[in-house]
Amino acid sequence: MLLLETEAHARARGARPLAELAGAGSSCDAYHMTAPDPSGDGLALAIEKALTDAGIGAAAVDVINAHGTATPLNDVAEWKALARVFGAHLGEITIMPTKSAVGHLLGACGGVEAVAALLALATGSLPPTPIVDEVDPECPARLVTGAPRAISYPATVLSVNLAFGGANVALVFSADEPVTGSRV
Repeated sequence: MLLLETEAHARARGARPLAELAGAGSSCDAYHMTAPDPSGDGLALAIEKALTDAGIGAAAVDVINAHGTATPLNDVAEWKALARVFGAHLGEITIMPTKSAVGHLLGACGGVEAVAALLALATGSLPPTPIVDEVDPECPARLVTGAPRAISYPATVLSVNLAFGGANVALVFSADEPVTGSRV
């Protein structure tokens, strides 16, 4: 579960917000009960809606918290969606696949991955992707390996998820600075 509150409410209780939910988008391609649409078009539409809702272009995204199941069907479809939206800029964006560290939590994965994106923004640090022997040439993601990588601010993180039945969701989070050292 992810609890959202207004900035005014957070400040009234003496907290600093971790980040701003700047935009959200969703779509449903209804391609198959468990397999993603191989074209990635549904996820691309959700991402485009989220970017539009946030009032930003694709070039403003610094990090993508990928659905990243490490399965050929999902990863290739997701990469196609990302490539459609981000084009050549995709090679400059760091990809953070949370499932590589925590596994696939099914219906809970979207909430947990949104929290991971928020914590990365709040701490100013992107966690490394564990156990990366090689990157699939069909999905040449720019991963964080070895040690955590610092985030430059202001920063924007896109968190994407696919679900059974063809549901696709994209959330845009932004922060001007890390929150470390303060009450959140």
